[in-house]
Amino acid sequence: MPNLVLTSANGGAAWWVGHRDANGDPVEHLLRAVAFGDARHGWAVGKAGTILATVDGGASWTAQRQIANENLADVTAVDARHAWAVGLVNKRAGATLSLILATSDGGKTWRTQYDTSSEWLTAVAFTDAKHGWAVGLGGDILTTSDGGSHWRVQRHMTDQFLSDVTFTDTKHGWIVGGAMAVNSDFEPGFILATSDGGAHWRMQLSGTHDILTSVSFVGLRHGWVVGSGGVLYRTTDGGTTWSLSHLSPALVLQSVSFSDAEHGWVVAGHQALLATSDGGTSWEVVKTARGLGSWTMFDNITSRNVGSH
Repeated sequence: MPNLVLTSANGGAAWWVGHRDANGDPVEHLLRAVAFGDARHGWAVGKAGTILATVDGGASWTAQRQIANENLADVTAVDARHAWAVGLVNKRAGATLSLILATSDGGKTWRTQYDTSSEWLTAVAFTDAKHGWAVGLGGDILTTSDGGSHWRVQRHMTDQFLSDVTFTDTKHGWIVGGAMAVNSDFEPGFILATSDGGAHWRMQLSGTHDILTSVSFVGLRHGWVVGSGGVLYRTTDGGTTWSLSHLSPALVLQSVSFSDAEHGWVVAGHQALLATSDGGTSWEVVKTARGLGSWTMFDNITSRNVGSH
């Protein structure tokens, strides 16, 4: 089964398939996340430590790195040179350690910044080349203020897993996740928020019956969170209040990304790629590239506002 990177330059009206190289060879390993530093420079990461890069807006992709014993779950970038990827590395004798990789030269070299805890890091966010946060399945919130030269545990949440993190500036951020301990017929999800760079985190939403998987914010007021059971939460006041809608109970929504307060996209595995142009009030199924079979699995989406839709 080939793995694909789909790209659109017109707000999702049309999509094309990007491959690893100019010969159109399929990507060998499952890709889990994609991020762009600007309209042309981006990275996609996945299993076996795979890191692909593009310098032409996704028209073509080249392999920068591949390490068999690594599993990368997320990637973020702040410009054409600085990017970070997080995941898990399997060491000898069966030990596993969390992993943070970084580049400051556009991916020519990737260096390990962090591999000291046993949890799988699931998401990473940076606001600039210095300030970043990473979260994981073990409930750790990591932070750096020097580009990742030093990482520290900012908070540990026992018996919780953290799915995603986003920051709009160095002070304001949000995390979504759920409970690891199953003590009922469901695992409740929650939304955390900070206004002081993570020194303090407060619960904005808790007790939802659905596992929350992804969060996207545009500015300080407009945010969206998705999860299992087809749920989508929306806020227009920075999370003081969240409104709930169900896109479809049958959908497991895995990733959400908005380029501005009106235009956004949601991926739901092999089931659907959805788009909105009214801030999430209504959604429609996106027609993607031609020739994609029923096996196609959408795992992650990212979007940027480059002045047109």
